Amino acid sequence: MRPLVMIPGVLMLLACAGEKDPAPVDTDPIVPPPNPTVSIQEPPPGTEVAGDTLRVVVTPTDFELTQKDEVALRLPLGPLGWAGAAWGHEAGELPNGYIAYRIDGTVLAETIETDVTLPLAGLAVGPHTLSAELHYPDGDGFYPPALAEVVFQITGG
Repeated sequence: MRPLVMIPGVLMLLACAGEKDPAPVDTDPIVPPPNPTVSIQEPPPGTEVAGDTLRVVVTPTDFELTQKDEVALRLPLGPLGWAGAAWGHEAGELPNGYIAYRIDGTVLAETIETDVTLPLAGLAVGPHTLSAELHYPDGDGFYPPALAEVVFQITGG
């Protein structure tokens, strides 16, 4: 008879053994990173260019200009020996990376410089689109894109 009396007690112990305290709830608010933007200060829209170079001045906001190697040195190595999931993508931190300068979709420079001179050799007379786009150090773009564009004219004279 005694084993029958103990069985309910054993079952009760087994049932309680699987229960755990609920996981603590994280009450810290998730702070999304700011949405970076970039604006083209020079050249203004409609600028006519007769030479073989174009000076471009941009202003990024809510964005830290950093090169890939600078970011990699700040990141701890993961278990597989690589620097982390994605450079500059940390939630809640100021986004960082570089600026890609394009004319008519062709990348002419990828740099942290906000005042650059781009070559115009080989471009036809007429309108062309200059763009400046912010990228994470690993090359990823932002969504929505942090992009500014301006149309300028090559006059050829």
